[in-house]
Parts: sequence; C-alpha cells; structure tokens
Amino acid sequence: MTSSVPADLELEVLNRGDIEVQGRIMPASNATFFATAALDGVAIECVYKPVAGERPLWDFPDGTLAQREVAAYLVSEAIGWNVVPPTVLRADAPAGPGMVQAWREPDDAQGPVDLVPHGTMPEGYLHVLDAYDGNDRPISLVHEDSDPLRRMAVFDVVVNNADRKGGHVLAMTDGHRYGVDHGVAFHVDDKLRTVLWGWAQEPVDADDAEDVRALVALLSSSGSPLTAVLSRLLTQRELHATTVRCERLLRRGVMPLPSGGRPSIPWPAF
Repeated sequence: MTSSVPADLELEVLNRGDIEVQGRIMPASNATFFATAALDGVAIECVYKPVAGERPLWDFPDGTLAQREVAAYLVSEAIGWNVVPPTVLRADAPAGPGMVQAWREPDDAQGPVDLVPHGTMPEGYLHVLDAYDGNDRPISLVHEDSDPLRRMAVFDVVVNNADRKGGHVLAMTDGHRYGVDHGVAFHVDDKLRTVLWGWAQEPVDADDAEDVRALVALLSSSGSPLTAVLSRLLTQRELHATTVRCERLLRRGVMPLPSGGRPSIPWPAF
C-alpha cells in the first residue's frame, strides 16, 4: 500500500517530524526499527536505521550505510523511476543519527520474486536459477517479467547494489514495485548481487536507456543539484564509478551477466 500523504508533505514529515520508535524489525543484520514520524497533526509510518547500529563490513567504510540509502533514493528520484521510498538522514533521531525511510506495506498476495517447484514456470515470469530446498527438493528461483521490476534491475546495475534479495522487493497492490535496503551500494568495485538476473544479456529497454542517459548528464554536471548533494553522501571515486557504470551499460546496450569471479546471488536469497 502506497502512502495517502502527498509526496512533498511525506518528505517534510520525515525531515522534521518527531520520531517515535515502535519496535525493532527482526531479523535484520543491522539495527532496524519500525517507527512513526509526526508533524503538525500528520503522522506516517517509517523505518529508522541508526548509524550506531550498523554492523561493520570488510569492504564498505564504517558508518556509511545510511548515507548510501539516501543516495539510492536521490538517484531513484533523479532517474524518475520511484524505485526507493522517500528516504532522509536525521541527526536528531532517538538512537542517534541515521536513515529514516517512509514505510511501504507490501501486498503479500503477490510474489514478484518466488521459489517454485523445478519445471513449473509461472506465466509472465523469468527463470533465474535452479537449486534444492531444505528438503532436497528441486526448485527454481523466478521473478516476474514486468516493467517496474525491469527498471529495478537496471537501477541495481546503476547503483551497484550488492544485496537485492527477494524480500527487498515490495509489491504494491497497484502493480508498482519498491526496492528497499540499499546500504551496500555505490562501491567502486563491481559488486552486483541480485535475484533479478532474468534479463541477463537482454537488450536494455529503449526507454530505460534514455532515462539512464539523462541521469549521466546530471551526474556529469558539476553544477547540478544532484551531484552537489550526492557529493556529501558519497566519495568522488564512488560518484565517478556510478557515471562509468551508466556509460558502460549504455555502450554495451545489454543487461550484464552474473560474474563468475564473485558471488552474484545474495545469501540468503530471501
């Protein structure tokens, strides 16, 4: 379910509202809280991830995951795809500085990413891989062949998302798909790990390519508002690497293949 609050007001509440933690979201590798933000009688549900609760990673600088989540939202808005729910940084949150993101309630009746018995391909879905479940039964990982999910797959290439699990895809009742948990993105090295490999080696959609090309123009402009704010969230090397990834995707004109030299599927996949 999408928010009934207008987008500009929702951002205002996230930025300035009083945040009250309701409980911890489990399981999560980093401290993640369900909360409400309220301002002038308007209250919205949100997710709060304090920087102090971030688990150190060997390949990402400590204390930067919240900033990367906000950077992902800004790129999502700049490219015009609405992949990431509204996301802000708050210095005055209850457990210290952190990321605050508008809550989006998924429709559990839909399964944009799913596990099915091996050999049973649902209509309108794409095959990713075959495996065995905990009872040694052969299964297949599949995802829907839809415009919103295809754009999310392109978005993950752009931001170099290292953790697109099936549970990080939120299905809305109106057919839109949101992506969440982008704290391990924007690395300078190629780290794409995703369950959305169904379009591997397929031509990049022409409309998607146009939007990526427009994003490159913004990223390449030192005077653009986007680069100004992203430069406060990411390093210059990370910003440059983002532009290079976009240009490489446009030059090749096809979606990438999983790498043979590193894990290409996040673990666990859901």
